[in-house]
Amino acid sequence: MTDVLLENGVPVRDSKGNYVRLGDLDARFQRAIIAMTVRRGSFIYNRSLGARRNDVDTRDLEQSVTLLLNEALAPYERTSVEVFDMGDAIEVDVTVDDETREGEVRTYG
Repeated sequence: MTDVLLENGVPVRDSKGNYVRLGDLDARFQRAIIAMTVRRGSFIYNRSLGARRNDVDTRDLEQSVTLLLNEALAPYERTSVEVFDMGDAIEVDVTVDDETREGEVRTYG
């Protein structure tokens, strides 16, 4: 799998004007962050992409959000998430193929 690097939702170009490409593992991490950030049903070309926002259990907020984010990642093999901080953004550890990286999930709207 390859993809184009996105920053703030915009494709990144190098000094020659070419799009910066991501290799397999980096592309899979980017895909996971996008899947967790998008509200389910809001992407017109794939209504099943994204995370549900309306089923959060406020009694155990962190566990509830972890479950919803993992549900958004269910279509992707060997990909999971663990929430470790909830503030302005949700700080997560994303695991793809036994490699874990820190990430940030922001919810808009």
